[in-house]
Amino acid sequence: MNLFREAEGFKSVCIAGMSKNAGKTTVLNAFLDAFHAHGVGVAVTSIGRDGESNDVVFDVAKPEVFLKKGDIAATAKGLLPLCTVTREILCATGFPTPLGEVVVFRALSDGFVQIAGPSIVAQLAELKKIFFGLGARIVFFDGALGRKSLCSPEVADAAVLASGASLSADMDFTVAETAFAVRLLQSDALNPDTAARLEKAEAACALTENGIVPLDKSVKPAENTRLIFVPGALTNERKWAMDTAAELSVPLVVENGANVLADRSAAEKFFADGGKLLQLKKVALLAVAVNPFSAFGYEYDAATFEKKMRDAVNVPVLNVKNIKVTK
Repeated sequence: MNLFREAEGFKSVCIAGMSKNAGKTTVLNAFLDAFHAHGVGVAVTSIGRDGESNDVVFDVAKPEVFLKKGDIAATAKGLLPLCTVTREILCATGFPTPLGEVVVFRALSDGFVQIAGPSIVAQLAELKKIFFGLGARIVFFDGALGRKSLCSPEVADAAVLASGASLSADMDFTVAETAFAVRLLQSDALNPDTAARLEKAEAACALTENGIVPLDKSVKPAENTRLIFVPGALTNERKWAMDTAAELSVPLVVENGANVLADRSAAEKFFADGGKLLQLKKVALLAVAVNPFSAFGYEYDAATFEKKMRDAVNVPVLNVKNIKVTK
């Protein structure tokens, strides 16, 4: 897979993880290397902390984030002394983190950085605007533990989903969970005109022939319901929306496939009952990256894991231990 060719048509790419230690930072560095090889500067930040040489939770070695001179990054003030690049502070964002306010800087030399950005989608979207205002060509967001919400279209145009042995000792479980996440992210997008009508809804609602009406589990939808929309997270507590949509044979719409947080068993029952899932906007899924090594001391057979994942998903699969950067 030519990483530059796959990503160059997008303005922002998120690397989201099914779990911690899934290989996200390795994938991020591979994309950065690919763009550096073509002389394209990048902007980068992280939700959570990345770039530390050892994982602060599991105490295992981690790859560091490498920037070239001219690249732009956003990180918490408290991590600046740990960055080896010389830098020019460009602006303060006002976004707080446990490690201090997020600031934006330009690298004046090559070197390693530790990055920790905001954890709120709206702040990440605002940070993206700041990057582009400073001349960035492409922005990379590195994800954090289980935060597939980074795949929100407000944050990124494209995504890579990283998964690995740290998710579970059971390889088949990891493959199934990842394949299911891929299915959700690849759900069809609602037509733009209808999506625009629903974007401002703050609570579950039904779109009927007479307009948009509020909906909850105690309200029986009208027979002329065309779809059901659930903004925010579709959790186990909102499974009633899946049951109702399947019963009425109408689509269930979510803001983004990453917002489906209900148990896989509940969502699979929805699909088995004939349910159809749509999303307001769709992010292009570029690839699934797999890491056969676990932070807990065990590992999968790499070849078997990669083959099973390739058989389970319809996007390219990258082994994080064998990513090659090609011009």
